[in-house]
Amino acid sequence: MATILILEDDMKLLRLYTKATENAGHTVISVSSLKGALTAMNYRMVDLCISDIRLDDAEPDVVLKRMARAQKRQDIPVIMISAHMDLYLNQCQQLGLERNLQKPFSHHDLTAMIVEILGDDATEN
Repeated sequence: MATILILEDDMKLLRLYTKATENAGHTVISVSSLKGALTAMNYRMVDLCISDIRLDDAEPDVVLKRMARAQKRQDIPVIMISAHMDLYLNQCQQLGLERNLQKPFSHHDLTAMIVEILGDDATEN
């Protein structure tokens, strides 16, 4: 199974996404700030990052640029999530952040995208 980093500043949603991802058999690193996410990606092996775009500690364009950099330099696939994805979709695509989910989304949508990205590493044997 995979180690997945989830960045979400809404604690209720963070717990919900964490539980859904753990129930799918993954190890989850849950963080609520961009600084925490960047630290986790630098010090822990992460197979996938799921990140909200609008955070309390960083402007959306900073979040997008940092996630795009992590995806490119560290070869970590990223799923961007937002309730306002329509506002950020073009910027996501320009930065190479092609995978995204519009809030609200179902547990099934989240786990299906994880499987799509990670393939065999995302399913229990």
